[in-house]
Amino acid sequence: MEEKNGRCEPFNKRKMKLKIVKKCLSAGIAVIFLCMCFTPAFAEVATVSLGDADRDGKIGAGDARQILRFSVGLDNPDLDDLNVCDVNGDGAIGSADARIILRVTVGIDDLNGKIVAVGENDPEPAEEPAPAEEEPQPAEEEPAPAEEEPQPVYEVDPNDQEMLAIVIAQEVGGLSMELKLMVGNVVINRVNHWLYPNTIYEVLTQPKQYSGICSRGFVWPRWMGEADKYECRVAAYRLLSGERVMPANVLFQSSQPFGDGIYAYYPTQWYPIYFCYTNL
Repeated sequence: MEEKNGRCEPFNKRKMKLKIVKKCLSAGIAVIFLCMCFTPAFAEVATVSLGDADRDGKIGAGDARQILRFSVGLDNPDLDDLNVCDVNGDGAIGSADARIILRVTVGIDDLNGKIVAVGENDPEPAEEPAPAEEEPQPAEEEPAPAEEEPQPVYEVDPNDQEMLAIVIAQEVGGLSMELKLMVGNVVINRVNHWLYPNTIYEVLTQPKQYSGICSRGFVWPRWMGEADKYECRVAAYRLLSGERVMPANVLFQSSQPFGDGIYAYYPTQWYPIYFCYTNL
């Protein structure tokens, strides 16, 4: 209770609190204003332009060097440095910001809406020499590609391939690919010669010609592995596709000379093999 005009009135606590709050707010605003005016950090942020990393008041190559020092860890940037050096606005200080600064120093880009000229203390950009004009060289005429002769297209019958591969296996299985091709080539020559039938089956099944086929039929040798069978099939396919290793008149393959002359001779570990020709 307080005495007023000779009377005692209740103390108004609410009004007292409002007065205290108003005084505190006024004091706080005054403190903030003084800090902004006299604290160097606030003054610097207010005056430093975007990109002025070295705080010299202009943008030049020195700012780019300082940004690069920040980006590689030679100097440690603070929050103010980040705000000033983050030219591209990606939230970090890096070489991209330095490149923008360098472009600005030669007047290529516009920073903050203004073309910035090269600073007085910054080195002038070196002028690149103009490339020497090359004398036109006469165009070399490319030779026209030689016309290739059309190659015959062979359709390989799988039955003919298997029969030819089996007879190659029975005659020279386990020997070289060269001998496999020569044995198969004799069969092809006979098919194409007027002295013999014109199918592989009829040539191979003629009496007293290919003993393995006549006695056992078209059966692979029991001792032969899959790798050698594969080679025999490859040799048959190559011959049926048009490949030839001997002249067309080499019609005989036997253990003794036959016909009008010997074209080739191979002394194998089991018996000699003669490839002979005819003049008919």
